[in-house]
Amino acid sequence: MSNTSLRQQAYDWIKKQIITLELQPGSALSEIEISRELGLGRTPVREAIQRLKGDDLIVVLPRKGTFVSNINLGDFEKLIDARLMLECHVVKALAAPEGHFDLKKWNNYAIFSIPFRNWRRKEI
Repeated sequence: MSNTSLRQQAYDWIKKQIITLELQPGSALSEIEISRELGLGRTPVREAIQRLKGDDLIVVLPRKGTFVSNINLGDFEKLIDARLMLECHVVKALAAPEGHFDLKKWNNYAIFSIPFRNWRRKEI
């Protein structure tokens, strides 16, 4: 497998862990543990972490470590507002002309299945 796809594999896995809150905001990340979990070398994991840092999903604190970024409540409220607007639009778009909702089409929209379970406010 190419280094690019290994890096992408690491990036996708870590990002999913953050989005689904398997990795809680403020929790420490270990390149070694992630490498072991994924069966990858440290280089693709390190590169994925740098990319996630650029996405503001991870923060690197010199001499302290690498951590999952905290959830900014202001940004979270904006996200919820945007999601509500999108969901209303999608419901209207998926409704049949006679007003019946097509649940099969709805299930194709994965963005609406992201769980926000176990969310707690934490500070590093």
